Amino acid sequence: MPIQKTVGSANTETRAGGGGINIPGIIFAVLFLLAAGGFIWSYINYSNAKKQLVVLTDPKAQQEAAKKEVQTLVDKVKKLVVLPENEDPTIATITDAPALAKEQPFYKDAHNGDKLMVYMQAKKAFIYDPNRNILVNVGPIYMENSAQQVQNPLNIEIRNGSSKTGQGTTVADDLKTTAAFNVVKVTNAARSDYQGNIIVDKSKGDKNTVIDALKTKYSATVVKVLPQGEKDSDAEVLLIVGN
Repeated sequence: MPIQKTVGSANTETRAGGGGINIPGIIFAVLFLLAAGGFIWSYINYSNAKKQLVVLTDPKAQQEAAKKEVQTLVDKVKKLVVLPENEDPTIATITDAPALAKEQPFYKDAHNGDKLMVYMQAKKAFIYDPNRNILVNVGPIYMENSAQQVQNPLNIEIRNGSSKTGQGTTVADDLKTTAAFNVVKVTNAARSDYQGNIIVDKSKGDKNTVIDALKTKYSATVVKVLPQGEKDSDAEVLLIVGN
């Protein structure tokens, strides 16, 4: 078969039976690879997003994430100061530093976003600034088995939503040792198959720091709406203890 060339042009068209160069075919192949690459990239992103969604919705995964977050914070702070051993701290994020500074000089140099680390057994408190990686303040804490130490403690109702009898009472006894919490009622939840602890926040937003500490202490999920089947509560916070 003859070979045809276009003379006087920079383009050369070659046709030699089925063995020639098929320019449209090459272009189609390139476009197909680009499209396939985009699909693969989208699938990878979707898979990663799906994994993150599982972490966000699975109570056990949330608890593991909370523990990991606490450990990461402890590892950073212990490079700056000697921390108490054999005790996990209760951690809260400071959300209204100016108001806290008016109540206690301990918070004078704190900023919103700083981390408050409280070691109950060692009776020590630390304020850590994660943005500047510095300790803002360190001091002792004084605790009594009386709500008089805290002018406005957080009123909590506890419901046992686990399969373990007496779990709600156990948590209540633990909270009663801290003056920041006032347990007003202990009952059973509507069901006993809750997975993980749930905090139903019914406060007006003025006790976020204490609620954050409660959340960290029990690796709980904070929601604003009562779970289906649960009766309303007069307390500022409803803590449902799960399995």
